[in-house]
Amino acid sequence: MSIWDYEKIIECYENKAPEDRLFVFDVTMQNHGSYTKRFDNFEPDIEIVDGKGKYLAATEQYLSLIRVSDDAFRDLCGYFSQQAEPTLILMFGDHQPADYCAAAVNQTRDDTIEGREMQYMVPFVLWANYDIEESEGDLTSANYLGQRLLKAAGLPLTGFQYFLMKQAEEIPVITANCAMDADGVFYDRQDEALSETLKDYAFFQYNLMVDKKNRLTEFFGEAQK
Repeated sequence: MSIWDYEKIIECYENKAPEDRLFVFDVTMQNHGSYTKRFDNFEPDIEIVDGKGKYLAATEQYLSLIRVSDDAFRDLCGYFSQQAEPTLILMFGDHQPADYCAAAVNQTRDDTIEGREMQYMVPFVLWANYDIEESEGDLTSANYLGQRLLKAAGLPLTGFQYFLMKQAEEIPVITANCAMDADGVFYDRQDEALSETLKDYAFFQYNLMVDKKNRLTEFFGEAQK
């Protein structure tokens, strides 16, 4: 569970040499499912009042797990808030819970482009134990979080990350299914106009992940001053 996972992060931090820096990309699976299966080491403790449906118990288990995760994240930030070494923590998810959880709390899925996008819209938080620029309600996507983190840390960006920062001004959200422009208009990823707008992005993705012979190594790997 998340609490043990975060304890490992703290252990890595405490065991490093004082002059060393620590970067951890940590992926947890606690709340990924199945919510319909009961476990010997966890008992749901949240009850939905006036809920109904055959997946009500699954939703209560999901919400109970989310609370455990919230408590663990609170404790992780609380620990680093007491440390002198400057620390940034970026937390984000990848999608909403399964359809049956939504049905259990009397919600329905919207099959429009905007509705499908909502299935993957989740909050993220960038926390620091020192003063950084504050904002709330920003819309972005996972492909842009790396440079956001580096910028908050005061670290230099690569050429590709600068490109992403510029692209985010026009297309601030890109997912596997949809994209959203700066005016809040959603587009299907198969939309020809969107493909034209993102053609440089597609080229750079191909060059980075596939075209090893012609890879723009300095563009992707060397920080710009």
